[in-house]
Amino acid sequence: MNGETLQQGTDAPVVEPPSPQYKKEETLALPVTASTDHDSSEHIITVGGESIRMDKLGPIILNTDGTMSRITNWPELTENEQKTTLRLISKRNKQRREVLLAQAKADEQQTVEGNQEL
Repeated sequence: MNGETLQQGTDAPVVEPPSPQYKKEETLALPVTASTDHDSSEHIITVGGESIRMDKLGPIILNTDGTMSRITNWPELTENEQKTTLRLISKRNKQRREVLLAQAKADEQQTVEGNQEL
């Protein structure tokens, strides 16, 4: 029994303190594995200088509010439709990202200016 003995004449276990070798708590490391940022079924495709992360579900779309989504019918599209869609999404994602970065920079500048007035 794990660190337990039975008290003589009873069925109740008596818990013994752990042996001194276990008093020192040691943090164990996880085994080293290959570090990847993406699933093995995921690919990064560059279209017109713009990189798009894509897997079997299709490309990731950057929405105007900064959220991301996917094309629900990607698997049903023909190869030509997928190529055209990928080209358009790449261009649109680039434009949207530039707008979002400009908005974030403007918001940050406004925050800095507001803090300086205080």
